[in-house]
Amino acid sequence: MNRSTETLIAQLSGQAGRRSGLRMEAFPAVLVLALTLSLAIAIAVVLVLAGVRPDIGTAATQAPFLFKVAGTGALALAGAWLVLRSAAPGRGLPRLAPLLPGFLIMTFRAATDRSGLSYLGLHTYSVVTCMSIIIAASLPALAALILLLRHGAPTEPVRAAAVAGGLAGALGAMAYALACENDAGTFVLLWYSAAIAIMAAVGAVAGRMALRW
Repeated sequence: MNRSTETLIAQLSGQAGRRSGLRMEAFPAVLVLALTLSLAIAIAVVLVLAGVRPDIGTAATQAPFLFKVAGTGALALAGAWLVLRSAAPGRGLPRLAPLLPGFLIMTFRAATDRSGLSYLGLHTYSVVTCMSIIIAASLPALAALILLLRHGAPTEPVRAAAVAGGLAGALGAMAYALACENDAGTFVLLWYSAAIAIMAAVGAVAGRMALRW
C-alpha cells in the first residue's frame, strides 16, 4: 500500500468517524457491549420460541452441552476479533484461521461421539427447528453488528459483514444450546454450522447494501 493510498484511507476513515460520532479507540468497548446485549437478546428469543430443555440442570454438566457451548463460544470469540480487525481502516479482513478452533472442537465431539444418536436429531422436524431458531435468535445480533460496522471504516465491507453474520450466528447457536435436546455430535457439527453459514451469507448481502462508502 503506497503513501497516497494510506493517506486517502486515513482521510476517509476520519470522515466516517466524525459522521458517526464514534472514535475507533472506543470501538472495542462498544463491540463488547453490543455482543453482551446481543447474547442476552438471543437467549430471550430462544426462551420465547423453545424454552429451556427440561433436563438443563443435568445436561449443563455433561459433555454434549459443554462441547456445544465451547465450540460456538470459540467461534464467537474468533468472530469478534475478526469484526474488530475488519472495522479498522486500512487493515482489511485477516485470514479466517482464528475460526478453526471452534470448528475443530465440534468436529472432535462428532468424531468421538459414541451415543449412536442420529445426525438428523430426535424428531423429523429437529433440523428445521434447530436452524430456524438459531437464525431467529441471530438476527438482532446481526442488525447490531451491521449498525456498529457503519460507525467503523471497513475497507472490505461485504467480507466484514459476512464475518459479522457468522459471529451473530455463533451467538444464536450458543443461546440455542439452552433449548437443544439433540446431543449427537454430528447433529451439532452439521446443523449449527449450517445455520452459522446461512447467517454469514445474510450478513454479506446486508453488508453490500448497508456498508457502502
